[in-house]
Amino acid sequence: MRFISFGSGSSGNCYFIGDENYGILIDAGLSSRKIKKLLKEMGYDLSQIYAVFITHDHFDHIKSVGTLGEVYNIPIYSTEEILKGINKCYKITEKIYQSKRPIKIGEETVRQWIDTALSISGVQGYVFDNVIVKYPSIFGYYGIMTTEIDHIVVTNGAIFVFETKNQELKEWNLKEPEWALMNNETVSNPIIQNQNHKKILCSVLGVHRENIITVECLLRQAFSTPFMRNTNDYVFF
Repeated sequence: MRFISFGSGSSGNCYFIGDENYGILIDAGLSSRKIKKLLKEMGYDLSQIYAVFITHDHFDHIKSVGTLGEVYNIPIYSTEEILKGINKCYKITEKIYQSKRPIKIGEETVRQWIDTALSISGVQGYVFDNVIVKYPSIFGYYGIMTTEIDHIVVTNGAIFVFETKNQELKEWNLKEPEWALMNNETVSNPIIQNQNHKKILCSVLGVHRENIITVECLLRQAFSTPFMRNTNDYVFF
């Protein structure tokens, strides 16, 4: 599985995820010509891109989405609100109609992304949802505690551990254990939370940490772009 940044920042955002045969794009903030050129340099063409997922409707994330969807017939996945925002953008000359695929926000959305990525890449994987993991701890009753993991994907090459947050954040800091929500409540930092999940799985399964890839999906934040926080740890907005 490959994760490659084609562009990040105000000049345009676009990310490739896939294997040697097929892939998907996260955002399409570059021109279609530029995307085609970057794909060609990697040995791909647009016919090998099975889907485009749009995180939000800022122009530096959607520049070529209409062309990719309506001209090249690549399915465009996003929320109904974001799809409407794309078609309202005066800079987008090619509106999206036949290619749009509205999706709901939440853990079901992440599961759709996982299923699509596995199908596109051809990787055989087993997906487990809402997994309760028991692990030894001196702080638990009878020396046992539990933790819940939103999604675990087991493949031949790695184990992927997903943590999803679907709340609107008011304040957040990568190093703080809790983040503030818009309603003034707090939620656990999903990056720290998922790193703890990794440690627990390494201990329980006897797997080396390099073979476990953590992914945090912050679904209602539209102010940033995907990035790598720790080794084999990806954060998506």
